[in-house]
Amino acid sequence: MAGVLPRDIKNGLHLKTPEKPQPTSTQLYNETRKIRKEARGGRNTAQQMLALVVEAKYVHWHEINSEPKELTHIFMAHPDSVKLFQAYPYVVIMDSTYKTNTYKNPLIEMIGVTPTGSSFLIACSMIPTESEENYKWLLKKLVDILDVTEAPLLFLSPTGNWV
Repeated sequence: MAGVLPRDIKNGLHLKTPEKPQPTSTQLYNETRKIRKEARGGRNTAQQMLALVVEAKYVHWHEINSEPKELTHIFMAHPDSVKLFQAYPYVVIMDSTYKTNTYKNPLIEMIGVTPTGSSFLIACSMIPTESEENYKWLLKKLVDILDVTEAPLLFLSPTGNWV
């Protein structure tokens, strides 16, 4: 549960008890997977993520598809990030990491910039596809955390285009 890699566990066991037979890497991976599954209390990965977001008191919104009961949209922002964004809402840089997660959905990171040029993570969101409708949902949530009626002044896309 401490996040120690199985190879490091194996090395530690070998150092402590060199005379005993050591578990294989597969046995260690299976055991750590079993421990994590028990810690989740029967929740799948998406349900666990949502539970942790709620537990950590993140500002968040989510939508669940009613038919197969799947998490389709999630927007999450740490409370300190929300405060920074409310203080410096002038520039937002959005970038998408596409199809690198279990669900093959775009993960969108929203970055803000302070007047000194420092950047900070505003929020992360996972949406089902990169459609106009999903980006409108995402931008609405971004404006909602500002708690104002006006959107930020400048958006930058990953290509550097001004929006």
